[in-house]
Amino acid sequence: MANPENILKANAARTPRKRRENARKAGVASGIAKRERKTIRECMQAALDAVLKGKDGQTMTAREAMVAKQVQRAIKEGDVSSYRAILDTVGEGAAQKLEINAGVTVTPDFGEMTAEQIAQFVAKK
Repeated sequence: MANPENILKANAARTPRKRRENARKAGVASGIAKRERKTIRECMQAALDAVLKGKDGQTMTAREAMVAKQVQRAIKEGDVSSYRAILDTVGEGAAQKLEINAGVTVTPDFGEMTAEQIAQFVAKK
């Protein structure tokens, strides 16, 4: 990332017309990048909604197949990362938002805390 001071110094040396031209170029490039991201997002949505047919003749979307595989890995292989991903997705993960009396929302990362630290955190509530 560029140092903001360098940008300010460089822009101070440019004419207003040159600054406008550069701003226009940046805006055009930003629009192109935004459209590319939208296209990729739409392609991913289409791929996730694609209907797949299993060996047993059962059909499901790619999204459903991904969920099934994640659950299978969590159960059969005991994959902890799959387990955490499932719980986080359904809103039951360790990193839940807690509302404090002052109206501030805190999202603690219990995965990095010891049992004693968690107990101390909960006791403060």
